[in-house]
Amino acid sequence: MTGRSQAPIADLALDAHPCTTLVVDLEGRVLYANAAGRNAFGLARPSGPVPCDIAGWKTRPMPLADLLRSASMSSNWIPAHFFRDEVSIHARARGLPPDGTAMPRILIASVADSTAQFSIHAQQIRDLNSQLALYQKKSDELEASVAVAKFLERELVHRVKNNLAIISALLNEQARSAGDQSVSGALRSAASRIKSIAVVHDILDSNHQTEIVELAELMPKLINGIRAALCPKHIRIEVETESAAIHIDLALPLALLVNELVTNAIKHAFPGRSSGRIHCRCTILDVEIEITVSDDGVGLPVDRAGEPRQPYMVGALVSQIDGSMECRLDQGTEWRLRFPFRATRRLAATVGSG
Repeated sequence: MTGRSQAPIADLALDAHPCTTLVVDLEGRVLYANAAGRNAFGLARPSGPVPCDIAGWKTRPMPLADLLRSASMSSNWIPAHFFRDEVSIHARARGLPPDGTAMPRILIASVADSTAQFSIHAQQIRDLNSQLALYQKKSDELEASVAVAKFLERELVHRVKNNLAIISALLNEQARSAGDQSVSGALRSAASRIKSIAVVHDILDSNHQTEIVELAELMPKLINGIRAALCPKHIRIEVETESAAIHIDLALPLALLVNELVTNAIKHAFPGRSSGRIHCRCTILDVEIEITVSDDGVGLPVDRAGEPRQPYMVGALVSQIDGSMECRLDQGTEWRLRFPFRATRRLAATVGSG
């Protein structure tokens, strides 16, 4: 294909290009304009040299005549802003190489309107700020809802604590007025179990918590409650526990377990004895908690096989927390319980006795 036959193809390609393209002389007469250029500058479709010019357009940063003269002598692009009436065209201009004639030619090509681009970006920023403001409003509303929910949870814990304390007091009152010793004992046992649950809720309430209980706070408070309600003065109860934060789902069965084992030791380990000792220890073993309740008493009642009778409630509670249980009879009785635990923190051991 010869150079002559390639020229029309190049003209067609340039004519279809979306970028405004003009070639003008020093007088502003249009020598060539593609479709985008004709549309932008309002020119008639050319047949040969375009019989029109751009002399009616104003330019920045210099008048049109100065702009064309400067561009004709430059091989670098010179910025040019054309405007007329309400129409504004951002472009750049530079001189074209000589074509064998003495007439200088200037190429004018449009560029992106930075003002328009800035306007688009500014609108995008405004839209983004609007979305952020809406998100912040929704976030604030959600935080307010969570705060209300937490307040209601704490209020529920407080009311449950009070209700449990009332029920425990009523059962103890019934136990004192009951004429039958077995009925009185059953009522006191029920009151003690309810009191152990109330201790968990009391700790939650005092710490403004709804789910997490401190083990080092739970164990001494639980033992003190049992000591005050059921323990004769000649029996000494000691408690030793390491510190860890545990969930209420674990704290409740743990409190019931300790209450049951210590209460059973008080009732059965020291018949006819003038003194006795019960020791309760809670140890954190990496992924397990170990509870040991031991006494120096005469031991627990045994079954026909000679094994100590396992309290029904203890077995049920151990199963509930996926734990294991072992009982040893050696100068007293020792119950050793283990169950899974994912420690969140571990502090120094605290020891208490009474």
